[in-house]
Amino acid sequence: MGRWGRGYKHLPAPRRNAGVLSTLDDNPRWGYTLLNVTPMISGSMATNKKLTPPPQQELLREAMVQLGMTREEFATRISVSRRTLDKWLLPNESSDFRALPDMGRAYIQEILAWNAKRA
Repeated sequence: MGRWGRGYKHLPAPRRNAGVLSTLDDNPRWGYTLLNVTPMISGSMATNKKLTPPPQQELLREAMVQLGMTREEFATRISVSRRTLDKWLLPNESSDFRALPDMGRAYIQEILAWNAKRA
């Protein structure tokens, strides 16, 4: 046995937890190992369609409308320059277009959620 005892041998094999089916395999060296994680969807709400996020231009414009801000105010609110915001708002085909980082998208969605709770 080592300093840490028997490791994770006390964990039960396949189990369902928080909507996820996990399969555990007995690994002789490290105890149980997670082999595969499959999301479990049940009920009439399950669909085969993937929800795609709105294009960044649509998200940004909708956020400015919901918050009642100008481009300058919105750029200040999300801590970027006005020029950066303008490049995010350009069409994808434009040579000056820049993609909105995932963290920026998450931050804007968090601001909108917080604003919705306040209202």
